Amino acid sequence: MFKKDVSNSEIRTPVAVETYVNTLMPDEHPSKCSKLQFEEIDRDPGSRKQISYIEKGPYQPVDIDYPYNDDTHHRRFQPSWFKSHKDWLEYSPSTDAIYCLPCDISKKSIGRPGSDVKDGMNCLLVRHVGKEPNSPHKIAMKCCEDLKNYSQHIDKLIEKQTSKELKNNRLRLKTSVECARWLAFQACAFRGHDESLD
Repeated sequence: MFKKDVSNSEIRTPVAVETYVNTLMPDEHPSKCSKLQFEEIDRDPGSRKQISYIEKGPYQPVDIDYPYNDDTHHRRFQPSWFKSHKDWLEYSPSTDAIYCLPCDISKKSIGRPGSDVKDGMNCLLVRHVGKEPNSPHKIAMKCCEDLKNYSQHIDKLIEKQTSKELKNNRLRLKTSVECARWLAFQACAFRGHDESLD
């Protein structure tokens, strides 16, 4: 018989180990944990960082004195333009330029010189919007609407589809188990009515 030699065994002391505890649950999304502080966001389109501003809407300062440009035409921004283009038009006091919120967020280039509002250029507003239904501005507007529609995001659709599949799979499993229990109770064999190979 073999016995353990106690005289040569080392006595080990417990060692403290640092552990990192993740505060997020595995199924919890970071967006549910941290909220964006809207007061800390720089709303001026000429100096802001490129993050989502869709919920707040376009920056439209009305109570300021809009400066005249240096051209011979002596023109300046008109606050009445905010009423006709209230969904997307922004004005930057720091750069004295207009911006398009959806085009600025989606970063899609318009491709026509003089009509790119997202770079703060002076342009024709109607030309920027475009007449055709697939104009880059209208595509950018659609992208912003899709971002606002949270229930149609791909992760939500997959989650809905996954829960539906899970419900259907549970129903199939429950039905299969009930069939097996009934066959066992009746002492019937697990087979079909036709045992041919075809």
